[in-house]
Amino acid sequence: MHHFSYKSGILHAEDVSLARIAAEVGTPFYCYSTATLERHYQVLAHAFRDQKALICFAVKANSNQAVLATMARLGAGMDVVSEGELRRARAAGVAVTRLTALAPPGSPAVTAQPTPARTMKDNRAMRANSIYSAASSASANSRSKP
Repeated sequence: MHHFSYKSGILHAEDVSLARIAAEVGTPFYCYSTATLERHYQVLAHAFRDQKALICFAVKANSNQAVLATMARLGAGMDVVSEGELRRARAAGVAVTRLTALAPPGSPAVTAQPTPARTMKDNRAMRANSIYSAASSASANSRSKP
């Protein structure tokens, strides 16, 4: 389920007219639905409820601070590949223990700032990759169901 819908031919996000937002802030603009982000995270978390899994959001996918803060509040970890992404994740409230750094060992992205994420064992990084793969499959399956 998502929280975007047309009402009288006007697209709304969480009952707010996108035409009204455009009139107030101008265009182009990005519009995110916190309710949609929350719903999708909960569906994924539910799919892994019987597993010891850390669901991570890739900061590279969307570094909007409000999106990161929403994901952090829900309990998501963050995948970071640069010092800037690390700083954004930390500013969003993500604990260092909930960060993964999947950049190649020794790369500037990993060595830019010391962090426990950098010292994780390779099997944890592989597990994170498995989680991402499973999440992609779960997402694809949920789109095909009403």
